[in-house]
This record gives sequence, C-alpha cells and structure tokens, in this order.
Amino acid sequence: MRELFGKLVDLDPAASDALRVIEYFDRLVSARAGTTALLKEAAVLARTKVGYEKDGQARTFLPSGSEGTPTPRSMEAIVSETADGAIVWMELNEASVATASMVLDRLALALAVSAMQVEDGASRSAVTILLSPPLPGEDLGSRTAALGKLRLEPNGVFRTLALPLDVLPPPGWPQTLVETPWGRVRGVIARSGFTWNQAGGIGTATDGYGIHESWWRATVALRLSDNIRPFEADSLGSLLVPLQPSAAGIGADELDRVRRALKNRWTTDELAAVADGGSLRRVAAVSGLHHSTITERLNRLPTILGYDPKTGTGRARLTIALMLHRLDEPAPFDRPIL
Repeated sequence: MRELFGKLVDLDPAASDALRVIEYFDRLVSARAGTTALLKEAAVLARTKVGYEKDGQARTFLPSGSEGTPTPRSMEAIVSETADGAIVWMELNEASVATASMVLDRLALALAVSAMQVEDGASRSAVTILLSPPLPGEDLGSRTAALGKLRLEPNGVFRTLALPLDVLPPPGWPQTLVETPWGRVRGVIARSGFTWNQAGGIGTATDGYGIHESWWRATVALRLSDNIRPFEADSLGSLLVPLQPSAAGIGADELDRVRRALKNRWTTDELAAVADGGSLRRVAAVSGLHHSTITERLNRLPTILGYDPKTGTGRARLTIALMLHRLDEPAPFDRPIL
C-alpha cells in the first residue's frame, strides 16, 4: 500500500492528497463514525460549508466543524447523492481544498455505509451467520434460524455476491458488511437466476446450508475481477480448489517462484500474457520491449520459475500462481476493495 502511495506521488504529487482523503474516510468508517461526525470532518477537511438533506430534513456544517443554521444550497454547489437516498453538497470558495470533490465523493460513500451499519441488526446478523464458515461442532440450528429470519428456504437455490461498497443490490436482498483480507465489502444473498451487470464477484449456486461456501468463492471472484464487470466463480472451475481458504500455505512455493520473476523485472501483466499462451509479439506489446529482448527474457524465465511456462502444465502453474499472488496482495485503494 505504501509502495503504491509512493509511486503515485512520484507521478502526480496531488495524488497524495487524494489518497489521504480516501484513507481518512476509510478509518472513519472502520471506527463506525455516525452522520454528524462524518459531516463535521468533511467540512473541516474541505474547508468549506457542507450540507446534508434527507427525508425533508436539512443540516449544514461550517468549515470550523460546528453545525450552523440549515441553508439551501446554491446553484454553484457541487452535489452528490448517497446510496441510501440522501443528498450532500459543498459550497466551494477560495479557501476550499483542491480535493474537495474527492472529499464529497468519499463522504457520500461513508454516509451510505454508516446508514447500513445502523439498519436492522437481526437481519444483518442472520446474513453474517449464513456467510460465516461453521464453527467446530456447530449444528444446523443457528443456520436454520437465520434462514427463517430472512425467509429463505433451506432447500432453495442461492448465490452470494461480494460487492464493492459503492455498488448496491436491489432493495430487499439480504446484505451486510463483511471484513475480508482485502477490505470491507458488501455481502449479499440472492436467489439463483438473477441477472447482474455491475462490478462484483458472484459465488457458486448452493442450498441454504452451503451459503458460506458460495461466499468465499464470491470474495475470491471479486478480488480477481477488474472491479468494473461482474466475475463469476463458476468460470474458475477446478481452479477454485487451490484458492480456497483451507488451502492457505499450499501454494507458498508457487508464490515464491512468481516473486522471483517479479524481482527479475518481470511484471504481472507480462507473466499473465505468457500464461495465456500469448505470442512473442503479444508479450512484447505488453512489455513495450523489442522482440529480441523479449526472446532473451523468455529463454531465461524457465530458470527463474523452475519450470517452463510455455508448456501446457507450465501455463497452468503460472496461471494459478498469479491468482494466488493477486489474492496475497492488498486490494486497490478506491474500491475498497477486492
């Protein structure tokens, strides 16, 4: 994370301020800050007036952090709508920081997450039970009760979705916030057969008692996705086996081999092109190097990896190793996650 921070600052010094905004609001959300605290911090951070409107009620916070008399927003105010239907706005002025629009975007996301944290606790805890792996010696009683609270049938067919925080499921779909190794995401349970066209990881189909198995597959799919389009765990087939939580540590040797390649100036994009069976021209296009240089590097790659990635078995090993590497790395800053 810090390495990425440093690289972005080198490329664009202004990026450091944007990343600080993201990190700051992430910490506020993790600390379960409420609406008042979030609005106050946004006003102080952006050095400008911040307004909030929801369900006919309006609030205004001043750059000092104190709450002022509610005032209507001007035509020049920048506006954002939260996922739960609230409106937040800022009145920009000469004292406003350059990242004020970023502050407003992160405020809107944080307010939506905060609202979700105080929703019906019984429903959220039931979803949490179903998404969590069974404890040793656990019977099915708690899961049966959780299914009942959510009006889901034990013998029904369901899939889970792991969604970035700024992606919302349709109203009525059971959901909760879940901490994963790659950050906080939305955990959603849906009846199989739905259509999904937004960012997210989609778990495998299961009955009510196997929802936790669908869930870890959904989180893996989200982490392997491009955070733009949906990624279905079904598409991984048997590749899911070495990626499951119980297999942790089994791929350590394969990870070490990929890391050796990265230390030898290979990039993950270049290695992915090799694993995909790409031609010399394609690998050269990805790397931006001349064909002769790529040929020399490809000839040395089997020595670095300890196997030939141009064979069928080698490509399979490299593909799995790159997936393991991605799962082992922190998620991008701004999605929040996977």
